Amino acid sequence: MIVGYCRIGPLEPVARLDAQKRDLAAIGAQQYFCEKASVFGTMPELERAIDLARKGDVIAITKPYRVAHSTRGVLALIERLGSKGVGLRILHTPID
Repeated sequence: MIVGYCRIGPLEPVARLDAQKRDLAAIGAQQYFCEKASVFGTMPELERAIDLARKGDVIAITKPYRVAHSTRGVLALIERLGSKGVGLRILHTPID
């Protein structure tokens, strides 16, 4: 299953969530977890997506900065997901 994760910043319009969902639907995402960034930097919907994902599933995002502030953060997420047997796909990048 492809699980879509969408996130917008506190000042971004909600329409950006719809655009992300549309892009993720185009690659076959079947379930979505969406949220607006908080001041505290927590991502509860990402945690829910990770908890839901099972071995062989893929979590798909539109941009790396939607899940991490640095390359190191993206790599840590890839490692975390990999330990569960879950993949990460970032649209329009070689990360798949």
